[in-house]
Amino acid sequence: MNDTDAVNAGQSARSLENGGTGQGSYSCQEANVEQIELEYKIPVPNLFSRPPIGIVSVPDGQIRVEGSQTQDVDLVESGHGNGRLCSIAPSCQQRPMSQWSKTRICLVCVLTVAIGALLLFVSLFPASFVYVDYYEYALHRNSFTGKVDYSQLYGPSCNLMAPWDEMIKFKASAHHVEMTLKIMNKDFLGITLHLYLQYFLKPTEIVVLYKRYNLQYPEVMKQLIQSTVKNTAVNFSLDKYRLRRHHVEAELESRVRYVLSGDCCPSRCPNNHTSAQNTSCGPPDCLPVGQCYVGRHVELRYFQMGRVSIPDEVMDLYLRSVVLQIQVERELYLQETAVEEKKTEALVKNLLNQAREVTEAAEAKSRVILAKANADAELTVQVAYQSALVELFDRLNITAEENKLSFIYTKTLWGKRDMLFAFDYDVNRVYTP
Repeated sequence: MNDTDAVNAGQSARSLENGGTGQGSYSCQEANVEQIELEYKIPVPNLFSRPPIGIVSVPDGQIRVEGSQTQDVDLVESGHGNGRLCSIAPSCQQRPMSQWSKTRICLVCVLTVAIGALLLFVSLFPASFVYVDYYEYALHRNSFTGKVDYSQLYGPSCNLMAPWDEMIKFKASAHHVEMTLKIMNKDFLGITLHLYLQYFLKPTEIVVLYKRYNLQYPEVMKQLIQSTVKNTAVNFSLDKYRLRRHHVEAELESRVRYVLSGDCCPSRCPNNHTSAQNTSCGPPDCLPVGQCYVGRHVELRYFQMGRVSIPDEVMDLYLRSVVLQIQVERELYLQETAVEEKKTEALVKNLLNQAREVTEAAEAKSRVILAKANADAELTVQVAYQSALVELFDRLNITAEENKLSFIYTKTLWGKRDMLFAFDYDVNRVYTP
């Protein structure tokens, strides 16, 4: 194989490198050449280039191309026959390297961009529809900048948004709170309360709620409920928890409602009138906006106090304290009874003394009255007797004093006849039994 044939073979190989179809024909002047191998190496571009040509074989008049991975072109010849090598006459069509690369690169880029845009559209367009369910409220936020649009609160709806936007969702249904609290009551005894609450967000105050607490408001509400219940529960004794549950539950609910919901009249009240003017607006003690406590921007609707758990140790201490208290009260009652008995005895004696004084005074007065009456009677009798004697003496014509005295004396003895035994007129004596 001379230099001219080698150059022609190299040009044929390079024609394959520069854009040929990869096949060609050859012609031999003499001898059969079973195989010619052209081995050369070319640089490998990026993924837009075809695989490099490595080995060119000439079996049965056809050229076959196989790949290689090195940089430099190197021609190696081998053959079998009578010692003469045919010259390779390439028949493949040749194109300039620059023209073929630019065209193919443009086509590939356009197709790639189109396919990528289509895939991006197919993947992002459905995700641009954001649904807000009937049990939700939502605010719009840009996920790149983190800016929240507070101008609109979204209710149940389907919204078309940019891929970089998102919804901050809030529950429009009830927020259920269930907690078990260990508290200290008025008697300094530890008990356990089981509480169940349901509160709702106020739609007109969701923006303020989010600005103050972000999405951590459920935990904030839970902590507020716990602190409020613990601060209020210490005002009740164990007897009230056992015997007056409804009173304790009403007080706890009233305090928790004030802390969470405030005492403002709802926005549905016309002209911010109090509910005393319109009973459908809210509780009767609510106040107009601007004169009230707004609370924590939620509405407490339901409050239930469940089981009150009293440990056995606490119950034993409570029973001991109750027994001691009863004993103390018994002793107090006994002392009060003794004091009252002494007071009663003193009062009785005082009353008896007063009664005795009144009785003696009455008896003395009665004796005086009786004596006076007797004296008056005696006086009346004597006056009447004298008048009768005078009249008698006048009628009998007794004028001598001796006769008058004798008559009076005889009349007197006759009046005492039951006491006399005999008369002795001679000596003027009277004998008595």
